[in-house]
Amino acid sequence: MSSPGDSGFRQIDDPLSKAAFDTAIAQHDVAIGSTVTELDAEIARLSRGSDIRVHPAARPSRPAMAKSGNARIAAYLGVKDEAELIEATIAHLRAIGVDHIVACDMGSTDGTWELLERYRSKDDFWLVRLDDQEPGYFENWDRTVADQVKQTGADWAIFLDADEYWIPASGSLRECAALETADILSVPRFNVPLGATGPAMPNRLVPGRYDELLLLVKPIPNFHAYLKQNPESPWIEGVPDRKPMARPRRIAGFAIWGAHDIVVAGEEPVRRASPADLLIAHLPFTTRSRFNRKVENIRRIFAVHDSRFGTDSAWHWRRWLELAEQGRLDEEFERTVFDEETLQELRLAGVIQSAAEVFAANGCTGQDRIPAYSSNRPQTSAAVAKNGMIGEFSTPALAEIFIKWCTDKAQSVDHRKDVEAYGYAGLYECLFRRYRSEVTAVLEIGIGSLVPTAESSMVGYALPGYRPGGSLRAWREYFENATIFGLDVQRDTQFDEDRIVTRLCDSTDERKVREVMQEEAFPEFFDIIIDDGSHAALDQIATLRNFFQYLKANGVYVIEDIEGNGFLNAIEQVKEICADSPFFLLGPANTAFVLIKRG
Repeated sequence: MSSPGDSGFRQIDDPLSKAAFDTAIAQHDVAIGSTVTELDAEIARLSRGSDIRVHPAARPSRPAMAKSGNARIAAYLGVKDEAELIEATIAHLRAIGVDHIVACDMGSTDGTWELLERYRSKDDFWLVRLDDQEPGYFENWDRTVADQVKQTGADWAIFLDADEYWIPASGSLRECAALETADILSVPRFNVPLGATGPAMPNRLVPGRYDELLLLVKPIPNFHAYLKQNPESPWIEGVPDRKPMARPRRIAGFAIWGAHDIVVAGEEPVRRASPADLLIAHLPFTTRSRFNRKVENIRRIFAVHDSRFGTDSAWHWRRWLELAEQGRLDEEFERTVFDEETLQELRLAGVIQSAAEVFAANGCTGQDRIPAYSSNRPQTSAAVAKNGMIGEFSTPALAEIFIKWCTDKAQSVDHRKDVEAYGYAGLYECLFRRYRSEVTAVLEIGIGSLVPTAESSMVGYALPGYRPGGSLRAWREYFENATIFGLDVQRDTQFDEDRIVTRLCDSTDERKVREVMQEEAFPEFFDIIIDDGSHAALDQIATLRNFFQYLKANGVYVIEDIEGNGFLNAIEQVKEICADSPFFLLGPANTAFVLIKRG
């Protein structure tokens, strides 16, 4: 194979050598439909210049972006009872280039703390726990935030709640122009309107889709007084206060609770700026249950700290408490839900703009960095020449299909550089695209549960809108003549649709596997088997042992997410199971195992 420096492949044994792989490809060209040169070129294209990672078995603690020569960025993340949003917020912070996260939980009881503990790392994900019912909470909060962000050693820090998404025009915080000349940035924050199906935003907050992220951008003068005079108006129409991004060494404390402004440390003049290429999308309303929980937490805070808030401080909280006491809280939520006609009217009036429109008005569209899977990505002559090596496609069909079905299989994009990456989609496109119409039976082990406590749960990985079985539906769309079979141990994954068959089955249990395979609905052999199950090495080996016999001659067997789980230490067992069938590893640090069954 080519060296780790140019393609991310790593040779560990004879079956992985270039000569062995070349021979395997020559012998099994019908099955693989590609050459080693083609695979090398494609994977190199996908991973060029970046340590791209794809859905590791353990949640990642570092973003997949090279940081040499760039500012280090920390995020202070304040949270209470945000299990609905917290993992998506963390994933977004990593995607925009945050190196270090300090998460401060203020007494969650909905499972948020348990979710945060999964990410805990002494290196780059610190957890702090404060109780907002304690008398000294506010003083402790102010001191804790300032101290923690300084201890990260970061050059810059941002401050957010779990419902705030920082949106850089380029897709990377490091590329914000004002970082070169300022000490404190005052970043505009806009509410995201709530439509009939949820917040008006795409399932991926990347530059190529900023036109789908809608924001309420038109300030209403003296908004507090306006709402008093017009109590039936939706609070979400207002434009909330800005949030700061600051150099930690200039932070002495916070002028406003909630980290809305900085008390400056040091006597030297402070350089302030309002960035044109950065904004915050705020999701104050998402679901009725989350809103009700928020108001209940507000009630508990006021019960202990009422004297802390002046008449005009946190006035929107007081509004919600009054409505709750009157039994009218549902009315407030209903007011924030706009139907399609209202959304269009507000857009025409300029009250609502997309993030792309806001950046364009500021003269910084960031469109030169549209992700590779966006259909309107501008193609340079170099890109066309490069894509031409593999049949002149700029976007793997599978990437768009995986995204359509909200799976995690296409999630790996570095927006800081012109790096094109599609997670597993690029690999699968190479393996299957030339004979996709010939495939009749595909088995995927691991359907994708949404049970948070399930092993390898999709919570925190899948895109918003995901339903269990997203990848099965994607395979059905891609392989137009195939029936797709799925096995899992979680009951929420079970469904039967046209050309999709699912069963409850532990793939490591030989007896249960045999029973399922004897069912009339199941074929004698599969063209393709994909193990996206527990991601544990012992399970992967046992599953391979149980299912290798059900793979057609010249069929392809893929095991996802073998990086760092001990699978490579079991290569001798793999050889025993596979006999003389060739196999190879792909991806940075060997992320996927691919086997072609000898005919």
